[in-house]
Amino acid sequence: MKHTGKDNYAWLFKGETIFCLASGPSLTAEICQRVRGRRSIAINSSAVLAPWASVLFFTDSGWYEPRRQLVANWDGLVISMSRTAKREMPDKVKRVQGEGDPQALRIVADREHCHDEYKGSARDSEIYQREFVPGFAGWDEAARAVGVEVIDATEGSALKEFRFASLNDILRSAA
Repeated sequence: MKHTGKDNYAWLFKGETIFCLASGPSLTAEICQRVRGRRSIAINSSAVLAPWASVLFFTDSGWYEPRRQLVANWDGLVISMSRTAKREMPDKVKRVQGEGDPQALRIVADREHCHDEYKGSARDSEIYQREFVPGFAGWDEAARAVGVEVIDATEGSALKEFRFASLNDILRSAA
């Protein structure tokens, strides 16, 4: 992703371990508590489990619109692809433009999220293997090209793009 404004925020976390708390089915309150006090990015509604995270990231206006108050009250940095959020909160929201499919951020599993906000008919579970997982192809190489190492600490993750390490090992090495 590239930042659309003048500021470049990459320096904020340079050289640090960052925990990405995506709202997939494997995220739990216990995991969030284990990384509390460390640099972290709360993706979408994982912000409810980790209101202390360094960054709140969300992609779309559909997520933002019913959660304006959560965004307005967020203490840390807010980054989004949402034009609506940037227009309504120009000083609060730092807008980035996405390259590729933002839906590729979904997690492949029996449950879609760590929360029950999304209810209704089940989605085509094969779409994850068919479309979303392949959407990560090349991300590891792209991250390494800019000096970022991505480590997947999700037990049983369907993503094989990144090196795996247990959360315990990462917590020990990042201490």
